[in-house]
Amino acid sequence: MERIKEDERDSPMHDVPIEARARAYLAGTLTLADLCALERAELYELAEHGRRVGGQGQLADAQQIFEALVVLDPYDPFFHTALGAVYTQRGDEERALREYDRALAIDNGHLPALVNQAELFVGQQRWEDVTRNLTRVFA
Repeated sequence: MERIKEDERDSPMHDVPIEARARAYLAGTLTLADLCALERAELYELAEHGRRVGGQGQLADAQQIFEALVVLDPYDPFFHTALGAVYTQRGDEERALREYDRALAIDNGHLPALVNQAELFVGQQRWEDVTRNLTRVFA
């Protein structure tokens, strides 16, 4: 992936001095992605790459990518859901459920997290939790 030249970026963070971004990051009002002036498009390009490598069976690489994305932007439910899916594929249901919970804490109607979590609940025979999730999906 070719790096976008500085003058081609549309991120408003590039117009904010690094010192101001650092203060805002330390105050908890910016994500690490904002501090680094990464654009949403760049984050989602990385997520797409993670999806591709995961689909090719390179689950350790996909895990690293999505773990980095949740650090860069912990407020994006998609990144948590994708990381949960990788954990599920790797057989780590506990960590997967934790990531789905994080996604749902950000967006309680995030359909991929609700469905993926419900699938795990089916395997665990947690029928009340399955019903709760699927009710939210079809509401």
